[in-house]
Amino acid sequence: MSISVVIPAYNAGQYLDETIWSVRAQSFNDWELIIVDDGSKDDTAFIVERHVVADSRIRLIRQENQGVSHSRNNGLAQSDPVRPMVLFLDADDLLERHAIEILLSALQSHPSAPAAHGRARLIDHTGSPIIDQVSADSVRISPHGNIVPAEVDEPTTSAMLAVMNCIQSTGAVLIYKAALSQLVPQGFDQRIAGAADWDMWFRLARTSPILFCPEIVLFYRVHASSMSRGGKAMRRAGRVMRQNWLSDLPEQRATICSGYAASLRWIARRQLAQMYSDIRCRRGKVPLRQLALTAWCAIKALPGISRLILLVGR
Repeated sequence: MSISVVIPAYNAGQYLDETIWSVRAQSFNDWELIIVDDGSKDDTAFIVERHVVADSRIRLIRQENQGVSHSRNNGLAQSDPVRPMVLFLDADDLLERHAIEILLSALQSHPSAPAAHGRARLIDHTGSPIIDQVSADSVRISPHGNIVPAEVDEPTTSAMLAVMNCIQSTGAVLIYKAALSQLVPQGFDQRIAGAADWDMWFRLARTSPILFCPEIVLFYRVHASSMSRGGKAMRRAGRVMRQNWLSDLPEQRATICSGYAASLRWIARRQLAQMYSDIRCRRGKVPLRQLALTAWCAIKALPGISRLILLVGR
């Protein structure tokens, strides 16, 4: 069983060499690696070309700057159709040495699953572990919005993904290409900047749950330019994504609305806990803006209000 690895790369020179080496060092070696240079202006292409010369399994595709979702879809479209599986690795993350082997073994044991994902360990810009942060892959969100530990044999369902994205990164997921070809739209939805991966997992899990492997398969780099930063923009992308789900998947309306309400309840509880901690530390003095924000979070979490926000798009 062979796989394709696709890396979208835009001005990725700082970390790309290390990322490519993490693929070349895999214990499983029947792979092709496609790096899509998305109109980079740094030395991204030069770095890739060195590896292309050294390893015939590596290819470079160049395109004008069109964004990460287009780059991933382009890499998938130009991958070897004989290879039935694909993994989309970000240009600054690193695969654990046995990552492909672990995920491939899981999928072969459960052929009805569309994909399998593992856990990610957070690292900083130097590659050192961030020990005070927990990967989202190590927890689950119940349909009621409660944080629960991940169980070894518990797959990731569309009900979980309707609440939050509990898959840390695309690089931690091995996917059957046939499952992607059945999605509408196929591949990553380019309408949703910042949430296209989350959208992908939800649409895949609708047909059958995504397998969860408790092993660490990815080192997820957190730094100043990480795409995952920018909470307000990400929250808006999540809301737009859910509105697209309501339009494209009307039969899932109940799951989508209840998942959004659960996510808002989770945010409200965190905000209330933070305000309580601040009150204790500051002896009852809390900025008016924080009080207003906490109150607004609590109001949005009310079932009727959250549904209205989602349906009207505000």
